[in-house]
Amino acid sequence: GDGAMLELAANGQWPQADDTRRRYFAGKNTTSWKAREVRAAPPVEWREEVFDLWKDCGAFTLTGLAPTAMGGTAFFDRIELMQQPGQP
Repeated sequence: GDGAMLELAANGQWPQADDTRRRYFAGKNTTSWKAREVRAAPPVEWREEVFDLWKDCGAFTLTGLAPTAMGGTAFFDRIELMQQPGQP
């Protein structure tokens, strides 16, 4: 595909379309939603990405995840939430 995106809902609300907070993408963002670019090219192999949600978004209550494929297929194997990498 062209890209992959992960969107996070806070308190039952998805981010506004023009707000990059709580939205990440790799590859080409073919949506009308603003997002933080993680990588310029979509991954072609399994890879691990780590996001510091506190640093990127501040305090919020996570109420939803939306993994999204753009222009093809994307696979999301596992999403983990932890206080420190490697410590659930």
